[in-house]
Amino acid sequence: MQDYRPWYQLLRVNYEALSWREAQAIVDDVANRTPERVEMLERHIRTFAGFSEWTADGSRDSFLQLGPWVTRHTRRRELLPREKVFEPLNPTLSEWQIESLQSLFTSMPIRYFTEHSRGVLCDIGLYIAQCIHMAHPTTKWIRCRCRGDDLFNMPLLGVAKNYGICPFFHTLNAASQQLNTSNANRWLELLDTWLASASSLESRRVDKWW
Repeated sequence: MQDYRPWYQLLRVNYEALSWREAQAIVDDVANRTPERVEMLERHIRTFAGFSEWTADGSRDSFLQLGPWVTRHTRRRELLPREKVFEPLNPTLSEWQIESLQSLFTSMPIRYFTEHSRGVLCDIGLYIAQCIHMAHPTTKWIRCRCRGDDLFNMPLLGVAKNYGICPFFHTLNAASQQLNTSNANRWLELLDTWLASASSLESRRVDKWW
């Protein structure tokens, strides 16, 4: 069986620096390769003890099992000294506000997973996106066009213009929240939230989302 390999192109690229054509090429690649990545994710998770029967079939049980897997097998790295420095952008903050934000900043390492774990979480995001698309075929992969947004040029599964799920940002947040709160249902909650968003927009009969 082929070893799991994260999709490094998605993890390492500087999206903000891409031209719209370069970014769109990645979006098209994501649209074409999502089924392949979900199959790879399924094979990878099945290699771990206790998860040999896990199936990426979109069922609620499938997402409930993701919680324990993420808790046991997601790894975070140590922060570098420069990453522990909090520099407030608002010069009017009081000293106690700065101290409070500094404590919050260092206690929530959302972005500081190992690269391998980030790759798996990205594929979990693609799995969620695939489930949403199967339930709502009118959704499609789009490029975030909001310049200045943290997600600018990144692939989104769009459920409205410039509104969608990003497999990078949302799954990293979900994993961090789960590890900080021991909420094993976080993945099911994330799926339900985005399914509800897609259903809501469809019920309003939005003529053009893109």
